[in-house]
Amino acid sequence: MALRRRTFAIAATLGAALTTTACGGMFLGAPEAPPAGVEAILGHAVSDRTQAALETPTAAPTLSDDSTTDQFKANWARAVARIQASKKGFKGQGFTYIKADSEVAVKSWTTSGDTAQAHFTETTTLYLASAANGPSDVPTKYVAKETATFKRAGQGWVLDRVTSDEGQHGLSMTEVDIAP
Repeated sequence: MALRRRTFAIAATLGAALTTTACGGMFLGAPEAPPAGVEAILGHAVSDRTQAALETPTAAPTLSDDSTTDQFKANWARAVARIQASKKGFKGQGFTYIKADSEVAVKSWTTSGDTAQAHFTETTTLYLASAANGPSDVPTKYVAKETATFKRAGQGWVLDRVTSDEGQHGLSMTEVDIAP
């Protein structure tokens, strides 16, 4: 039972690994249709993060450097370090994630000057394997509600940060103790 709770906690926190704060701030602006490409940028960010959690990534990174700010890149580097540390501890207990599928759906888009926010839902399914039993037939699935902040760049938008809409329940990877 403890292993099942630990596995669920790890999977649930993968949804918040990109987050830079536990809770997004208030944002004023009228809801609009998101511009072309926003959902794809979010999909690439979520996919890249999920791939980082796999023992052997099944796809190359897809988020391009020109679609994110320097702040996002710095936060991303910290998130990947947390994912790698967590993955090492998880593997030390005989478990790895071997496959993952993620989808994002933008629920709303608002702009205020040179800043925009996309509220979106991430749905990720992770496939676990254990050293003792091999691949599991039962995947772990989580749904995370998140907010992405974008900054205007030329005629388009670049991703600046992603925060969990779930407050303290959107835990970061560093809050999960899976070390042996």
